[in-house]
Amino acid sequence: MMVQMLGVFAEFERAMIVERILAGQERKAARGGWCGGRRPFGYDIAADRDHLEPNPTEAPLVPVIFDLYAKRKLGSAAIAHWLNERGYRTKDGRSWSRPSVLTVLRNRSYLGQIYYRGNWYPAPHEPLIPEALFERGQRILAERGENKSTRRSNASDYLLTGRVRCGRCGQAYLGTAAHGRSGRYTYYTCFTRHRYGTKHCSNDRLPADKLEEAIISRLQAVLADHGRLKRAVDRAYARLVDQQPKAADERAAVEQKLREARAALDRYFRSFERGTMPEEACAPRIAGLTEQAQSLERRRAELAHAVEDLEEPTKARDEDFAALHRELEQAVEHGPLPRRKVILQALIEEITVDSRAAIKPTFRVPAVRHVYGSMELAGLEPATSWVR
Repeated sequence: MMVQMLGVFAEFERAMIVERILAGQERKAARGGWCGGRRPFGYDIAADRDHLEPNPTEAPLVPVIFDLYAKRKLGSAAIAHWLNERGYRTKDGRSWSRPSVLTVLRNRSYLGQIYYRGNWYPAPHEPLIPEALFERGQRILAERGENKSTRRSNASDYLLTGRVRCGRCGQAYLGTAAHGRSGRYTYYTCFTRHRYGTKHCSNDRLPADKLEEAIISRLQAVLADHGRLKRAVDRAYARLVDQQPKAADERAAVEQKLREARAALDRYFRSFERGTMPEEACAPRIAGLTEQAQSLERRRAELAHAVEDLEEPTKARDEDFAALHRELEQAVEHGPLPRRKVILQALIEEITVDSRAAIKPTFRVPAVRHVYGSMELAGLEPATSWVR
């Protein structure tokens, strides 16, 4: 009986030690201290092991990865291939892969934050990318998800992957193929029909080459109509101007609430450190305030794009639209498959298929810029540089 009682007390003491260690590490993380674990790519652990510091070799590559994904619209597999071709390696010295790229894209450490037990805390280490670029990457990750049909730059032969959507069931169209006596036939097929059969969705299956040819022809006709493009730019600019005051007011209110939440967190932390408030009393409130602050930070990032300075749409000239038109024609006629696909994915918002006879494409026109004498698509924010 005595041995069993001693065992119970020993187990209780062990549980208390674990609880104290976890609480101490959580307080350290809340102050921005490093609590151990695998270091993120682009950072080293400082000599005092209390915080992170940029790795001079890896840190410059992090903004490049986010730029390729969020602005140039490359997929994670395409980015891994791009990095490996140029001789870059991960922090372990291995070749880049799709999961390793996604790990970088999802890591909020590059915003100057520290992760511990399900929460992110502000930290003193230097951010490697701006918050707007990170949030833009997260939106693209959410839009694409894990479905291969939604990745813009995968290695498939289907130029419209992720852009064709069924008007009946709302699912995406997939690139499918059938083999016959004369060769291989490619189609775009509704996901529901392909997975569950025509009883669940009977929308038409579309020949891939004919659909792509028709969409490209229609897109060229739209880009050739400069008057329509200018009117669309003017309407988009007017909408953004009307939305700016409301967005600015909401952003100011969000920033005020965020300051109040952070101030409340500081008061709870100081009270706990001084011993004037027990942990069981302040822990639930700290968790709630932390979640509230994170939600406000996300909303602030969303509103930041809506209050940016806007350029007058009169700067869009006929030469710009003509250059964009030439870029499309050159890519379609002479460009390799990945380039054709990237440009079409950038210019096509969505293609809704109600039936074989009712296909409704929606296009978007990006801003253009001249770099070293050659035109390229500018990867700017959809709210300010894309006209649908």
